[in-house]
Amino acid sequence: MQYKTTLNFYERFQVKYEGHVYHSTKPKDLVIEMRGECFIPSENVHDFMKEFSARCYMWDSSIIRYDSEENFVEDLLTTDFIEIINLN
Repeated sequence: MQYKTTLNFYERFQVKYEGHVYHSTKPKDLVIEMRGECFIPSENVHDFMKEFSARCYMWDSSIIRYDSEENFVEDLLTTDFIEIINLN
């Protein structure tokens, strides 16, 4: 898979579908923050990623890996579900 961006986890993230700005510096922290803001509760981080991935697929057939936080975030970036924004 070709990625259109390299991850720089020293920047902030904006989740486009809800408009939230997250201040995470690591993929794991971003996923934990996203899970905390989600209206649909999940048992743990892995379940959150799996369920979120399923919703992305239902939305527009996007394939989002959920085997690790790094892959999950990379795929969300690649499919434009989230974007890195410059808040400086």
